Amino acid sequence: MRNYYMVRAKNSNKEAFDIFFNNNVVAVGWSRVDFSKELDSKKLRKKVLDEYYQKDQKQNLISKKLNEVERFKNIKKGDFILVPYYSYIAIAEVEDEEIYFEKGTNPDIDLANQRAVTYRYKDDEPLIIPRNDLSEGLQRRLRVRGNTVSNLYEFKDEIEEIFNKPSYSYSKKIQEIEQIELEKLKRGLLENIQKGKSNLQTGGIGLENLVCEIMKCEGYESKILAKINFKEKLMLIYQQ
Repeated sequence: MRNYYMVRAKNSNKEAFDIFFNNNVVAVGWSRVDFSKELDSKKLRKKVLDEYYQKDQKQNLISKKLNEVERFKNIKKGDFILVPYYSYIAIAEVEDEEIYFEKGTNPDIDLANQRAVTYRYKDDEPLIIPRNDLSEGLQRRLRVRGNTVSNLYEFKDEIEEIFNKPSYSYSKKIQEIEQIELEKLKRGLLENIQKGKSNLQTGGIGLENLVCEIMKCEGYESKILAKINFKEKLMLIYQQ
């Protein structure tokens, strides 16, 4: 039976995404333990526990992380993977090979434990799908902070449809162009603010609105709260 997972690239930065896409893998850390040498997920869980976690740490956090270790180990050939990629997702099907990537043991990278996958491609670039095309429930699940490996079986029908839909044609290259232009825009806004060339509303309102819009561009849900029993307005930001 096929299973369905989300695997998030550590730090969600360019270096991590390059490892994923350039090598056709998904990867996690805990790099002081070679996942490929242990066949049993329960024994692997114990090895990671002994190597990484202390008894005085929060037990609920430890359990959450160890569950992710087991979940990643139990991924099998033919499973479908969603990889959050900024405000998009990439999609991949799992292959047989488990990989221990020596260079990934660098603490700054920490992506040594890998699983070979086949990404769906468009125009020689990984196919990416806007998160806005997903159901609200699946979007919310992908936004949960702190999750590296999640089971998405409850969304299996939607994910099957995504993988079988022939009409998606949005390539990673398009997103990279958008990202470059967005960075230029943000730098220009910052420069104008620093030089006093902006027409922001006074009293901090204009700046709040600007920050709110920038956070939305960064892939966050953001809104400005009214002033209620606080000296200043507060902004709630929810990461997607």
